[in-house]
Amino acid sequence: MLNLTRFGLLAVLLAAGCTDDAAAPFLGDWTYSTGEFRLDCGGQVMQFPLDASLVETFAAGTATDLAKSDTMGCAGITFEVAGRVARLAPSPQSCTIPGMGTSTAESYTFTLGDDDRTLVAASSGTLAIPGAPGACTFTGGGTLLQP
Repeated sequence: MLNLTRFGLLAVLLAAGCTDDAAAPFLGDWTYSTGEFRLDCGGQVMQFPLDASLVETFAAGTATDLAKSDTMGCAGITFEVAGRVARLAPSPQSCTIPGMGTSTAESYTFTLGDDDRTLVAASSGTLAIPGAPGACTFTGGGTLLQP
């Protein structure tokens, strides 16, 4: 009976060590291969292409699955992973983008491609620009690759 108990305990420990961390495929640097950021400020629409100069970096989070920073200066945005999708958690979240203003994302997702080397991003929210009469709305998205 004692050997069976040890065998059962060993099986549980081995199984626990083999669990798949859903956030692991998201970790690291990702660069845009295509994409666009669209800003609407009271009917004045501006579009900005997203390319390899914008890098999104994901690290393991402390209170959530992931924490993201990017080369635009936005840092500390957190995400929960469910399956192949990382979703903003909690929502909304804000960050300051130097030289632009305060971005508040209300919706933000990254969907991992079947190849584990492609992410599809989608976001929306508001951007408060200093001196502007009101907040601008934004939508953005694109395809990212690991370099």
